[in-house]
Amino acid sequence: ASYHPSEKGKVQGFHDFVLFGSVACASLMSGMVYNAWGWTMLNWMIFPVAALCFVALGALKITSLRPA
Repeated sequence: ASYHPSEKGKVQGFHDFVLFGSVACASLMSGMVYNAWGWTMLNWMIFPVAALCFVALGALKITSLRPA
């Protein structure tokens, strides 16, 4: 582990803060983008992220099919 068991509470708290803080920021930023440029720009901004996820999933699938 990268932390001591006695630090479990602090690590979990930091993790939750970062995770849910980034979710809140993403929600606020998407609202700002929607108000400024509309749905079209919001979709164009998320398309590369979605495409990258699909490429990563495809690569994972291909590498898991190869025999060891």
